[in-house]
Amino acid sequence: MVKELHKRGYGNLRVIPYISPTGLTWRCEFIDQKKQNEPIAASKWIHNKGNYNLQVEIKLSPQELADLFIMENISFLEQCKGKNDEYQQWYSQMVESLTEKELPYEFDVSDEFFGADYWLTTENRKIVTLPNGN
Repeated sequence: MVKELHKRGYGNLRVIPYISPTGLTWRCEFIDQKKQNEPIAASKWIHNKGNYNLQVEIKLSPQELADLFIMENISFLEQCKGKNDEYQQWYSQMVESLTEKELPYEFDVSDEFFGADYWLTTENRKIVTLPNGN
């Protein structure tokens, strides 16, 4: 869905994935690059769209999810308008590098940030991130 939102002109939308404090679920928040809005709990938003069984694949396409997200969160997305080619390219390549069941995360259950230069994945791989500000 984020790749689709980027394509639609919301290039300053950023993603912060993490593991819940219990260590049992993956979560994801959306922020605008300038951090002018409160983050949106994207994983909770998707859960509320009818994907209550977390073991079942989401039935809506990324385009359908993007349509719904835009309708329900346009004021947040207004702050995400614009292009950030470097981040959009990095994000797209990062997503494409993941295996089907692999998820990235920026910090873990202990709220330990790994550092500004990488994320980990559920397959214990490191994903190099962009320098702050991009």
